[in-house]
Amino acid sequence: MAGPPDIDPRTVLDADRTQWITKRLLGYVLLRTQNMARAKDIAQQSILLVLEAKGWHRWKPDPAKTPEQSLLDHLCDIARSTGKDENKSAAVRRVVKPDPDDPERDERVRDPVPTSESARVEAEHLRDMRRASRVMDGLDPLSRALLQLEEEGIHDAAVQAGRARCSVADVYAARKRIARQRDAVLREEEDEEGGST
Repeated sequence: MAGPPDIDPRTVLDADRTQWITKRLLGYVLLRTQNMARAKDIAQQSILLVLEAKGWHRWKPDPAKTPEQSLLDHLCDIARSTGKDENKSAAVRRVVKPDPDDPERDERVRDPVPTSESARVEAEHLRDMRRASRVMDGLDPLSRALLQLEEEGIHDAAVQAGRARCSVADVYAARKRIARQRDAVLREEEDEEGGST
């Protein structure tokens, strides 16, 4: 008996209107590399390898997870491997003789100056991560659990209620608490920015 048909990763990526998968992939790689330009390159390379579907890069959906979470996990595995391969190549390239006329060259190669655009994007990403952390810190356990389900791509209130072992009314009440907490954090940020000018 044949198993369920494979899902094309393009279909999952195209259906991901909020770019949940690509944002989390980029965040994962950024945490590992601490460099936005490099993180973008590795994330894009990982997606291309999955779309080419050659060898172990081919995605086989995990039936225990949502397609979105399963694809994200696979992309993160490939990104981790791709990053390690790049590190090995970079280590080989870095074996160069010192330049007596430019003693600071090695420092520039090791720590390139970020562009203003990459610095802006990285700062935005870090601000979003801090904001999300502040929202999470102010939430009760049920609200946090529901946000985790949202992160996994589970948006239906009835399904969330079943997974969280609560009622649908509890889900809607938690969603209101989440919205209030998010609005409160945004107001605090506006007040902080207004006070610093």
